[in-house]
Order: sequence, then C-alpha cells, then structure tokens
Amino acid sequence: MDPSYRIGIEVEILLRPIGMVFHLDEKLQIITDFIISKCNKHLDATTQLRNKVNRTPHRLLNEWCLTKDNSVVTHEWNHFPFEIVSPILQYSPTSTWRNEIRDIFEVMGSVCNMRFNETCGLHIHISPQGGEWGIRTVKELCRTMFYFEEVVDSLVPRHRVENDLMQSSRRGSTPLLNKTPRECLAIIKRCHTMMQVINTMNDSGTRYFAWNFVNLIRGGIGTIEFRQPPGTDNAERILQWAEFVVLFLHAARMSVPFDTLSQHPRTVDGLLAFLSVHKLPGSDIRALRSLFWALS
Repeated sequence: MDPSYRIGIEVEILLRPIGMVFHLDEKLQIITDFIISKCNKHLDATTQLRNKVNRTPHRLLNEWCLTKDNSVVTHEWNHFPFEIVSPILQYSPTSTWRNEIRDIFEVMGSVCNMRFNETCGLHIHISPQGGEWGIRTVKELCRTMFYFEEVVDSLVPRHRVENDLMQSSRRGSTPLLNKTPRECLAIIKRCHTMMQVINTMNDSGTRYFAWNFVNLIRGGIGTIEFRQPPGTDNAERILQWAEFVVLFLHAARMSVPFDTLSQHPRTVDGLLAFLSVHKLPGSDIRALRSLFWALS
C-alpha cells in the first residue's frame, strides 16, 4: 500500500488590499488582479497565484488560484470574500507543500488585510497517491469517522458543528438519522457499491457534510473532503488541520477491526493515540499535538 497522499487546500477568507484606492462598486475582477499582481512579485514561480474569480477552480488543479466565494458573508464593504485554492500538493517526505502554504500566506498578509468570520471555513481534500479510494477502504474510513465523531466535534467551534453546510452524517443524512455508531456501521457494511456508500453518508449525493464523499462519484475529482475546520488566516493552523486529515484517514485506512479500534477511548488523548499508531513518512505529529492542545 502506497503511504503517500495528495491533498488540496481551500481557505475561505476576507481580504482588503493594502494600498489600493477603490470605490464601493469596484469590480471584484479588478481587485483580484491588483492582489495577485502584488503577491506574485514576491512568490516563486511554483507558487504563482492565478485569477479565477469568474471560473470554477476545482478542476484546475495545477496552480494556486484566488476565486470568489459566495458562501462567505460580510457586512464590511471594504473586505471582499475570497477562496484561496491550492493545486494538488504531494504529501510525502520530500514534498515542499508546507513551505508553499507558508509562503502564500506570508505574502498575502503583506499585501492584504486578512480577516475571517463564522461564515469562513477551511476545506481539505485528500486522495491516495497511488490510485483511488476503494470501497473497502472507504467503509473503514466511515467506521472510524463514526467512532471518533464527537471527539472531532469537540475540536471545532459550535458554529461549525451546527452549520447546515457541514453537518454530521449521523445527524443530517436520512439513512443514518438517530442511529448509534454501531448501527451506522452496520448500514455501511450492507452497501455493495461506492454510490450506495455516498448516498448513505451524504444523503443522496449532497456535499454539505463534515465529511464529503461526493467527489468519489465516477467522473469526480476522486477526493474525500473534510469541511469542518473553521476559517483562519494562520498558515500554521492550516498545516495542523491538513496534518490531522492525512493522519486520520491514514490511521483509518491501516486500522484493524472495530473491537480493536474501541480500545482507544473516545477522548482527545485517545484520538491522538490512535493517530500515532501507524507511522507515516513525512508526517509531523508535533503539529497535531499543537492543534489538539490549542483547541481541546
């Protein structure tokens, strides 16, 4: 089994360009061009930003881009809702993905006043480096998500847990409503196709869940997406959440039967212990500890 992964980062954020005089009705395209022009003067060729405010960036996976985000709400007329979208980043011991994220946000912070509010979020996509998620593996991931769901909920603000755009599968997907984790697992075990798993976890193919499996539909981008982390303008917090997603899915992928999983208590310490069992080359468990200590 290839231990490497591919990840993608989407950061919803409010930006006000520093040094630009603009009018209330200034077009977002012009403002975006100004931000990107300033940023790219300080970024390496491999991390140049592209303006995608009038295009969907999610299939343009070979470059960093800045796009508008209609889900972000603000009453500040001079801060504009954007989404910073990464290209496919290689999660491996030799990858520079952490430095890319640090560079983007250091430069963005020098060019813009960055803010976030409760409507902003951080979304992290992941897929295995050597291929695609298989149905057996996805079932294992669902099992682990059910088991540690309340612990993961405790690491994010309440407004992210109660948000209809990132709801729990057990609380929002019709086939799993009011079921215990074991009952949910039994339902998932009875699924014979990936489409059945997706419809069970994401209520007939709706992506607005904490864990989004809809991209696994044939013809999709092949990722599992974690949508629950809150907005941030801090590169280190982004790295910590990315580390969590990779190690959580890696541990779930490598883990053993439910009775053995249940040996780990449903606590922050139990979750951290579970994530530490299966070593992943290039991982940074210290970042994970920092995240847990800061949020628990």
